[in-house]
Amino acid sequence: MKRFHLHMRVFDIETNVEFYSSLFGISPAVRESNRAQWILDELPVTFTISVRDQTPGLEHLGIQVDTLEELALVRQRFAQVDAGPANKPRILHSEAENVAHLLMDPQGVLWEATQTTPTSDPVGAPSRKA
Repeated sequence: MKRFHLHMRVFDIETNVEFYSSLFGISPAVRESNRAQWILDELPVTFTISVRDQTPGLEHLGIQVDTLEELALVRQRFAQVDAGPANKPRILHSEAENVAHLLMDPQGVLWEATQTTPTSDPVGAPSRKA
């Protein structure tokens, strides 16, 4: 099996373990004092690049699903992550069941949940400074 690996640097391990465990719906497979790793068999990777009028780097991370029912489940996870103290991430955009749902993680990295369609064009993500 081949697996895409993504490693992000974070500011606070505990806050991010809580955030990503809620987002993915599972606890880390590996947990150390300064590192956590989730092995996400249910999330094959779609890798996208684009040219934008911004500094090159990470645009956003996302979860694509096939059905509106799956999108509702991801949206529910986003809402659960969003609950709690003011320093928690927040849902930035969520207008309709079939529109992208955006969430900012504790580092300011944008997450997007969308339904995959043959002609889907990802929603233009706002700047991470939003």
